[in-house]
Amino acid sequence: MDNLWTGLGPWGALLLSGVLEGLAVPWPSPLVLAWAGAGAAGPLHYLGLSAMYAGGYVAGALVQYGLARLFGPALLGLLPGPRAQQVLDLLARWGQPAVLWSRPLVIGNFVSIPAAVVRMPLGRFALYTWLGIWPWSLAVLAGGGWLVDGLGAFPAVARLYRSVDWWLEPGLWAMGVAAVAWFAWRVRKAAGREKQIQ
Repeated sequence: MDNLWTGLGPWGALLLSGVLEGLAVPWPSPLVLAWAGAGAAGPLHYLGLSAMYAGGYVAGALVQYGLARLFGPALLGLLPGPRAQQVLDLLARWGQPAVLWSRPLVIGNFVSIPAAVVRMPLGRFALYTWLGIWPWSLAVLAGGGWLVDGLGAFPAVARLYRSVDWWLEPGLWAMGVAAVAWFAWRVRKAAGREKQIQ
């Protein structure tokens, strides 16, 4: 991922990863976070990088939120399979704090649309989203750094860990393009369904 880091820098790469994850598109953010942690300069760097990732995540989640406020409940059709009902049930049972504590979970990436449908206040939504995702991103970043430190005792394994550059960066870019195309297709499909209803 050296070229990705050179082009965007770790800050930009994490911001991009956060936005994609916040949009709930399929994206291996834990891998990117761990890789960034492996190159981080220490605990203070972890704090800044994780805050950048969390900011990107909030931006992506706000796009979902804004689209749901614009198009209404029809956008629940963006959610795969039974996710729409699961997240609506989650909000009905636990209320708005579910936006905070569900973020690191798989279902947490899908909570933005139902939160907008039930008219959760925007400021609270953004705050709960950031507070929910930031500790998780900090832990994964730190884990990546500690993993590389621990691999120092096993040079062959450390070389293998560092040799994934040749496929990891092209794979991440390909996944990013595919993920954005998938998300745009789902939004267009849901918007068309809303027009049919009207």
